[in-house]
This record gives sequence, structure tokens and C-alpha cells, in this order.
Amino acid sequence: MTGPIEVKLLSDNVAVATYTFRWSAAGVMAGLAGKRTDKAVRNGRATEVIALDFEGGLRIVHQHHSDIWRDAKQGA
Repeated sequence: MTGPIEVKLLSDNVAVATYTFRWSAAGVMAGLAGKRTDKAVRNGRATEVIALDFEGGLRIVHQHHSDIWRDAKQGA
């Protein structure tokens, strides 16, 4: 689930989008030992840089996700 998406135009062909998000998954394979665990991000933040390519298509050229707060059972 995402929060409101804020888009700022930096030029005629580049924009930056930022938004908050929540994410969870159950039974995710963790590490080489194959142990399964649950994961959740309750308060994440995302930033994406979007550009027009030479053919006029939109491309995500950079993406960053921050985990502002995570479930205590995950550890840090």
C-alpha cells in the first residue's frame, strides 16, 4: 500500500516521485540456510527518478527504498 505520491518535475524530461509505503510478506526464504521468516515494513519511504527515453517512453532510472520502521521480530 502506498501513501500519496508527490511528483516534482526537474526538467522537461526528468521527474522525481516520492511516497510512503507499507509492505509485508510471510514465509520469505532468509539466508543460505533456507530458514523461512516473515518480513514487514510498516513505514517505508520511496524515491524514484523517472526520465523520458529517446523513444518517448518513461523509464525509472533510479530507485531508493528506506525502511523507516520495521517489525521488532525481524531484529534490526
